Amino acid sequence: AVDECAICQTEALAEQPVYTLGCNHTFHCKCVLKYLAQLSVQQEHTYIDGATYKLDPKCPCCNAPFSVKGVQRELRGIEFDRSA
Repeated sequence: AVDECAICQTEALAEQPVYTLGCNHTFHCKCVLKYLAQLSVQQEHTYIDGATYKLDPKCPCCNAPFSVKGVQRELRGIEFDRSA
């Protein structure tokens, strides 16, 4: 079993609140929010033939797509330090 966050790769999962994506990869709650913030800056849009398409976020471990709204909704009910 993996016991550290695949996003920050520095802290044990047991020490902080965690969030598990639908693909069963688990991360610190604050790391998931940080990852989503980075994606919104880096990959908000892709341009193909002049049209704009929103990119779906992907799990940093396996590239499985996931819902940003679903993550945000579920994280609202979890108590954790939201500071970076």
